[in-house]
Amino acid sequence: MAPKKTTKKKKRKSPVRWSAEIFEKIKMLSSLGATEAQLCKIVGVSAAGLGKWKHKYPELVETLKKSKDLFDATEVEPYLLKRATGQFFTTETRTAYNKDGEVYNKTVIRKEYPPDTKALLAWLTNRTDRWRYNPNPMDNREPPEVVRVK
Repeated sequence: MAPKKTTKKKKRKSPVRWSAEIFEKIKMLSSLGATEAQLCKIVGVSAAGLGKWKHKYPELVETLKKSKDLFDATEVEPYLLKRATGQFFTTETRTAYNKDGEVYNKTVIRKEYPPDTKALLAWLTNRTDRWRYNPNPMDNREPPEVVRVK
């Protein structure tokens, strides 16, 4: 008879308990733009655990929503709008000075970044219902009338 194989059981980590410190940490990280996956990793809780917390503590859901909206409004939207509408940048380079300290070799570079149609579409899609993506546009329309020809 073959000897029994002994398997070592993995020790489970003790679950992270909900606390005011955890709530403040999640609030701060989400306002900096952390995703829920990143929050889970930093706090040390599983995605299912975060889901349970969201179900159990409605203030967590509200905080996550507000901080994500704030981050999007202050950090993402301005750059998306600039990319959608195009931009001009002027860069000035001073390369040499004369004895009096005056610039005698100055280079001014003006760069143009044309509007990006994908960014424009993303901007419009998220701003108005009229531009929302509809995979089957016929679903929202009245069926055409059937005309019989004799």
